[in-house]
Amino acid sequence: MRRYLIFAALVLSLLATSRCLSQEPGQLSHGNKIYITSFFDCPVYWGNKRVTILKKGTRAELISSTNKWFLVRFWSGRKYISGWIKR
Repeated sequence: MRRYLIFAALVLSLLATSRCLSQEPGQLSHGNKIYITSFFDCPVYWGNKRVTILKKGTRAELISSTNKWFLVRFWSGRKYISGWIKR
């Protein structure tokens, strides 16, 4: 009985490890940088606070995304600004 439990644990750990160390690149985890350009002014949030407004025509680097939000970084004035914008 103990041998079967150890075998099952070994199989589960190998399956979990193969998923963690997959050779397939994720949606945004590859080395290429993805940029978006806004077609209209949209507010940029960090937490519950509005940080700034992403102006129309500004190019922003897409860092990550969820179902409803994009995490972007863009140059504004004299510094880079990171924040969330709605899709």
